[in-house]
Amino acid sequence: MTHRILLTLISILFFLNAATAQDAPQIQQSLITKITATWCPNCGGWAWPFFKDIYTDNKDKALVIAAHRSGDLQNIVATSFESNFNVNYQPFFIVGNVNQNVTPGNAAARRTSIKNLVDANYLMEPVVNAGLSVSKNGNMLHVQTKTRFFQNADGEYYLGVYVIEDGVINAQVGQGDNAVHTNVLRAGMSSNSFGELLVNGSVSEGAEFENQFSIQIGNWNEDNLIIGAIIWKKNGATYEFVNTNFTDDISTTGVATIPDDEINFRIFPSPASGSATIELSVNNASETIQLELTDISGKRLKTIFEGNPGVGVHTFEVDRTSAGASGVYFVMLRRGNAVATKRIVFQ
Repeated sequence: MTHRILLTLISILFFLNAATAQDAPQIQQSLITKITATWCPNCGGWAWPFFKDIYTDNKDKALVIAAHRSGDLQNIVATSFESNFNVNYQPFFIVGNVNQNVTPGNAAARRTSIKNLVDANYLMEPVVNAGLSVSKNGNMLHVQTKTRFFQNADGEYYLGVYVIEDGVINAQVGQGDNAVHTNVLRAGMSSNSFGELLVNGSVSEGAEFENQFSIQIGNWNEDNLIIGAIIWKKNGATYEFVNTNFTDDISTTGVATIPDDEINFRIFPSPASGSATIELSVNNASETIQLELTDISGKRLKTIFEGNPGVGVHTFEVDRTSAGASGVYFVMLRRGNAVATKRIVFQ
């Protein structure tokens, strides 16, 4: 086992539940996305200062990101955004889901119209938004969210949490080998690029949903990270932007472990070819616990159990279809801000 893999396995033991997610702000913000590529001459030409300008104009009322559909900074979330916005080249500037059709000839006028649109959106009463608390523990980022609906709503709503890095030093055609890239979309914190399902159907004003996300920190400058929460409403095959919240406030915390004499658990068999059994022994009166299946990066794949199991021996089944592929996974037991983790291997 390499040193790097060992660090990854150790870091999975530290899962945040110590912080309480911030309340959702009752504000409507916008999403501005530049669809771009590092090899694209126009992206590093006229579109380069235009992006800097609209970032400066709107950074307090909008999440402004550069989604690299191709090139050195490409990632699967950026290409998913490109497809969702129904564009297939670059550069494009999208507000919400709407292409602003910016060209070198109309850039000055479009800068004004985009700012006016963002300002108008900011005055609207939001349907929903998400509060978020972010913590770093070792080489893991952990995010807790609290989503609140401010109006009655109906539909299929998703919450995606994304890692954005500002000040990325990377080559860009037209800007040189050491160009400083603004707000590069780095990764999503769910297996689905558009996040976790919040609700599908009617939801009442005041309804709240809490979610947790984790991701291993990549080759990123930790001092320049921004975490963005985006709420989408799925309409057919399209994820329509609803609202966003974002923060660069990332705390560093530690997490306690659960003593074996209070709650102990084991998994058998491991390796497992089909399903495995989790045996949970609760020796003292317990508070609410969560059992979750995660991948090696800490991304939650399934909530196995949530509640108060009571004193005694309890069993739960987890099958390979929940993991999706052969490999190493983890079952994480959380109680308050304490955790215990066991490894499971699916063949």
